[in-house]
Amino acid sequence: MRKISIKETEKKKMLKEFMEIYPGLLTEKEKKVLKLYIKPNLSGSDVARRLKITRQAVHDHVKRALYKMESCEAQVHLLKRKKTVRKDFEKLVNLIEQISVRCNAEEIEEIKKLLAQLEKNL
Repeated sequence: MRKISIKETEKKKMLKEFMEIYPGLLTEKEKKVLKLYIKPNLSGSDVARRLKITRQAVHDHVKRALYKMESCEAQVHLLKRKKTVRKDFEKLVNLIEQISVRCNAEEIEEIKKLLAQLEKNL
């Protein structure tokens, strides 16, 4: 296995994030290729060997899937919104931790339950 560049690592991270939000845009074959491709230690050649397809086919599947997901993101901005909501949620958690010293135990438990429900929906 070869050493993976920072650029490729970032691409794989982005693909993983897109796949969490836009899985319905992909064909089964694209999903299968991407699930292997986004693994940190696997190259396109490794994916091709495992799936018994050419490296070019791996490249084509990745490129096509990325295009679909980027096009959709450009229109609906779900990933951008998810990241914004996640940041706001983390700020809220920190703020609640700071003010929780002034709350009673019941209020703190209620806040924790609400935060857990919110986090499930992120």
